[in-house]
Amino acid sequence: MPLEGKNLVAYKEDVQDEFWRFIYFFPIFMNILMLAIFYTCIKVNPIMFSVAREHKEDALYLIDKVYSEGQDRELIYRRLRTEVQEPEKIQSSAWDRMFGPRYLRGTLILFFFSTFAQ
Repeated sequence: MPLEGKNLVAYKEDVQDEFWRFIYFFPIFMNILMLAIFYTCIKVNPIMFSVAREHKEDALYLIDKVYSEGQDRELIYRRLRTEVQEPEKIQSSAWDRMFGPRYLRGTLILFFFSTFAQ
């Protein structure tokens, strides 16, 4: 299409428009919001992780949420305890495994790529 008449006017308006910068920042904002919600709202680990680490109260809390009320939660906990394998010995927290000095670079790289995958 030739740049004349209405096409030329539209082209000049598009060139002068800088709203595209906001659109590029939106995925970054969403990632920051997603990480903030992840770290503030998810307080309990998965059932099998809690059972493996012998965090009985967390496991029972999740068992109450997942299984029906008529089932014996202590029995479910004991059965799950027999299915658990010996956990590996991890002394660091989840925060350190994402943002600690050893893993920070990988976390930032994945954050960068997920920003452009939106």
